[in-house]
Amino acid sequence: MGELATSLAHELNQPLTAIRSNAQAAKHLLAADPSDLQEVGDTIKDIIQDDRRASEVIQWLRALVKKEELAFAPLDLTSVIREVVELVHSDAILYGLRILVEFDPGCRRAR
Repeated sequence: MGELATSLAHELNQPLTAIRSNAQAAKHLLAADPSDLQEVGDTIKDIIQDDRRASEVIQWLRALVKKEELAFAPLDLTSVIREVVELVHSDAILYGLRILVEFDPGCRRAR
């Protein structure tokens, strides 16, 4: 039970931390003169996506408690990498960094 609680805390903490970081980044971007409204909009999209992730963790927890059948699906590694980049995006903004990810076009998607 302790391991499950630790895992759940970690899974929920990630999107919640990202929401806070993105909100701080948006506040920082709005305070800049001139404000980069495109970047602010992108940051708000990240906040919405992080909120969805937290909701998914809660739904997963509810299904686990109700002992519902969990759905497993193939993992698309490029999507995971994109999610990680989005997770650190707000911190990159705060430090004035830009992250560029390029995937080899020869790589196949997971099926």
